[in-house]
Amino acid sequence: MAFTSFKSRMISAAPLLVLLLVGLPARAASPTDLSVTFVNDADGTTTASLDPGGSATFDATVTRPTNTQDRPLLVTLEYTIPADSTIGSLSGCDDESTVSCDSTNPCITGYTCTSGTCALDATASTFVCNITNPFPYNAANDVFGTTVEASISVTRNTPETIPDACPTGTFGDVTVDVSSDTTDPNLANNTGSVSLVYNPWADLSITGSAPASASQGGTIEVDGTVTNLGPCTATNVIVSPETADGAGVNLLTLQSGTNALASCFPAGPPAPTDGDCNVGTLDVGSSLSFSKIYSLDSVNVQVDYTLRMSGFTVSADQADPNSANNTLDTVTRVSQSSGGCNATGGAASWPVLGVALFWFLRRTRKARAA
Repeated sequence: MAFTSFKSRMISAAPLLVLLLVGLPARAASPTDLSVTFVNDADGTTTASLDPGGSATFDATVTRPTNTQDRPLLVTLEYTIPADSTIGSLSGCDDESTVSCDSTNPCITGYTCTSGTCALDATASTFVCNITNPFPYNAANDVFGTTVEASISVTRNTPETIPDACPTGTFGDVTVDVSSDTTDPNLANNTGSVSLVYNPWADLSITGSAPASASQGGTIEVDGTVTNLGPCTATNVIVSPETADGAGVNLLTLQSGTNALASCFPAGPPAPTDGDCNVGTLDVGSSLSFSKIYSLDSVNVQVDYTLRMSGFTVSADQADPNSANNTLDTVTRVSQSSGGCNATGGAASWPVLGVALFWFLRRTRKARAA
């Protein structure tokens, strides 16, 4: 009877013994609610105004709310950038440049296989950023981390041709989407975006000329034209004279300016000045012409020299993606004068002295004949 009772107890306890032998079931995984904030690194906002060729960096911060949730061992950020922009760089991600690649082992999205290693693809619009061990152990606090950061740099493309109209508003968003190797119960907070806004720009050009040759004691007239090629109105347009290069650089004296520049470069008295001139606003297609006359000293320089007027530069508040046409550069060959005294206290030319001597001798002969 006692044996039967013991046997029946063993049979009833068998399931418990099996559990003890094989182990208790593993604890169910705790979902990890990851969230991301995505902002302009410069000011913490969700917009960025870009000039043609201008760049901005955007920071993504991924957060897990507590240490009680499962810790992801891999976080993946997927960025997208709009048309009219190009990837600059990614940071905070695993270093893909150390990854070997070939036709059977391709790179991750946004990278291209170059010489057997992965590199960012400048033609791509989607980029993957993997972060291994994103929340490392903090020995000081005896806990694993709860945040991880990464960033992307984007450049606005410079147009190959000037558009007909001034671009305004936004031209697209840079977006980020975060995921991990754990279950996420709330995907609504896994995305972020930053809007890219057109900054107005204007292609200003300056053209002009100066004589190929001049004589000491003479003058040089520099004629120029500033034009706004568009596509946007240019404000605070400034024409700046640059330092001349040549033996007579310190012997140039401004005589006059014309048109709108006359108020900036008065002829005097008092003595004329040669500085920056703010000509205000220049509409698309509008031009401003100017002329400036310089005198050349004939007293202190008695050699021929080449005078390079790195002329004038033009600028405005708006970005100018084409700096090649912002400077007027002219070259004038200056020949020395000769002999005597001229009105400026220098040597007068021999032809002038010859004419004076001719008339003096003629008058003398007439006096004797009388």
